[in-house]
Amino acid sequence: MKRSLLVCLLMLGTMVNAQTKSNDKQNGKWHYAYHFDGSILSTALISGANVGNPVIRYAPFGNIGHTLHNDFNKHSGAIIGIGIKNIGFIEKRGDTTFKKRVYAFGVNASLKFGDLPSNRFVFIGAGLDLPFHYKEKQFVNRSDKRKSSEWFSTATPQFLPNVFIGYVRKSFSLKLQYYPVNFLNDNNTRFKDEKVNLLLLSFGHDFKFYLNKSNVKQKHKVIEM
Repeated sequence: MKRSLLVCLLMLGTMVNAQTKSNDKQNGKWHYAYHFDGSILSTALISGANVGNPVIRYAPFGNIGHTLHNDFNKHSGAIIGIGIKNIGFIEKRGDTTFKKRVYAFGVNASLKFGDLPSNRFVFIGAGLDLPFHYKEKQFVNRSDKRKSSEWFSTATPQFLPNVFIGYVRKSFSLKLQYYPVNFLNDNNTRFKDEKVNLLLLSFGHDFKFYLNKSNVKQKHKVIEM
């Protein structure tokens, strides 16, 4: 896990550095956009002893975020983002269903390539999520549930690095995200020999506010550079 975390942090540092250097080289537009993660479909790659089958999980709520874009030129740029996500998985073992999820604060950085003036581009990057609230449900039928929740739980690792790739067309976005580390804490005896790698597909809608440096009277002046 330490190696994956180090790689993720190095990627973030490299992308942020590239974005910072570009500030002095271009006089184009900066813009702020409201999140890539509007609603999330998720599943998991599960392995180990006594594990069940993953079930598709849908999380339409609890996903908010903000991104700052810098266009190097008409065809490439960088994105830095922060947000909160509702991520997890559902597992079916015989007649019993298990639901495990966290709310996590995340930071990410990516590079984008495409037709930026028309807002059509692909992006690829890495992120780091910090879980702060864990919740688990177990039931055979929905009328008889066993629930537990915990702030800053030891059920998951302290950090969840991830990689992603996505596509934006106008104001709509699609992102595929993978977590290479175990979603469950290896040191927690409850989850011994169980490994879960999350796979997410998110749909977003971006609301952009532009700041044109050549026009100080622009209406949507929301970012000072």
